[in-house]
Amino acid sequence: MSASHNASHALSKSRVMRGLQCHKALWLGTHRKDVARPVTPEQQAVFDQGTRVGELARERFPGGLLIDAPCWNPDQAVQQTRAAIDAGATVLYEPAFVHESVTVRVDVLHRERPAAAWHLVEVKSSTSVKDVHVPDVAVQAWVLAGCGEPVDACHLMHINRECEHPHLEQLFIIEDVTSLVEPVLGGMSDIVAELAGVIGRNEAPAIDIGPHCAKPYECSFREHCWKENSVPDWSVFDVRSLRSKQRWALYHDGVISSRDVLARLRQEGLGADTPAGRSAEALVTGHRFIDPEALCEALADWSYPRLFLDFETLGGAVPPFPGTRPYPMVPFQYSAHVLRGPTAELEHFEYLHPDDSDPRPVLSATLAGLARDVFDSHGDDPGCVVAYNSGFERGCLERLAESSPDHGPELLDLAHRLVDPLPILRAAVYDRAFRTSYSLKAVAPALLGSDAAYSGMDVDSGPVAQLAFAEMIDPRCSPERRSELEAALLAYCCQDTAVLVKLVQWMEGEGGLTP
Repeated sequence: MSASHNASHALSKSRVMRGLQCHKALWLGTHRKDVARPVTPEQQAVFDQGTRVGELARERFPGGLLIDAPCWNPDQAVQQTRAAIDAGATVLYEPAFVHESVTVRVDVLHRERPAAAWHLVEVKSSTSVKDVHVPDVAVQAWVLAGCGEPVDACHLMHINRECEHPHLEQLFIIEDVTSLVEPVLGGMSDIVAELAGVIGRNEAPAIDIGPHCAKPYECSFREHCWKENSVPDWSVFDVRSLRSKQRWALYHDGVISSRDVLARLRQEGLGADTPAGRSAEALVTGHRFIDPEALCEALADWSYPRLFLDFETLGGAVPPFPGTRPYPMVPFQYSAHVLRGPTAELEHFEYLHPDDSDPRPVLSATLAGLARDVFDSHGDDPGCVVAYNSGFERGCLERLAESSPDHGPELLDLAHRLVDPLPILRAAVYDRAFRTSYSLKAVAPALLGSDAAYSGMDVDSGPVAQLAFAEMIDPRCSPERRSELEAALLAYCCQDTAVLVKLVQWMEGEGGLTP
């Protein structure tokens, strides 16, 4: 077990995995970190969740010793690991090993008794074993074998999607992946030698862009490489309704600009009456496509009163409240704009849960009360609930109804009233600013202008809202910071439904339903 190596140019498990995805990404990650895309708050949240899940996983293997040397000091971690093994340790958390300048830190390593072969456990926040996990485990087993620490079983520990709070002892499933790892081990020496050669190059390898830029993981050097490859703005990658294989086939055939794509589609008889042809034409000309008749027909039956609804939710691998399962999407906040009639004054209602208790009882009660106020007073006029990508709101309402049976009828009634602008827009409107996305944050600014923008807001996305809420309810949060976060969360959720009101009004105007 070597305890000395050049950490800046050495391989690690993460570098091996990056190199298996793309040699150029490995070289850039070693020599040109300055051109990487910065870690976003959303990505950091994923990393933090992985850390938390790893800590919980250790509870399945009690009595272990944590190798607590920091990640930037691998030599110290290796020394601590060696000392623990020599002292007869049978359970280790985060032990470090180095073989042929490859450093790995294992989530959990355990054995029945000193000098016995080890069982290696890799912990993931996913809900199943994935193909990409196999080389991840294999490089660890290969390093341990090279260090004279034989591994006779490899396991992947992942989240059990059926675990239900409060039975968190069922949070993990441990699967034996030894049979999947063993075939990979034989070629690992050659892989490591090849990747070490990549790192030792004086310049980045000449590798074209491709599907590997996003699979199995989004590459932090994507923007750098695509700029180097002179991928133009309004390219084949901005044309909607093309499958990934179609995009890359066209790219490798030299059909890269949107103008080239439009010409190819016309050759194939795919004109503006198809989504791809319509998109390519808009990318080239800058002219927005609108089908007023389709808008008019789709919106004609949207009655009043209208309740425009948006939820912000908690996610996370660990079920937080009774009856919830991993990645539960529990609402902690909603915004509702209400139009009781075509000329009525726009009203706004909102709720943001104030602490770390279960938000569902109070949120359900306030939302059910709002539903009664809006819809029960309108007799036979059915009214509707407007939500963008409404499947999300439908799921939230149905889960709230299940957890709050006293308010279930009102919440399920809201779910039954749902209408959605998204499928209508997909069929009837395209602006090149959408590129390939019909998300609200792509569509609304393009159609409505700066009033629908989210830039400059302290909270500007759902994942950031989750992070802000977690910070707000943390007991360590200062009163001043708590007030800032509360204001930012309310402003963001309000913006979502305010924008939705304006978007529907725009659609009705373009469809000729309003003067």
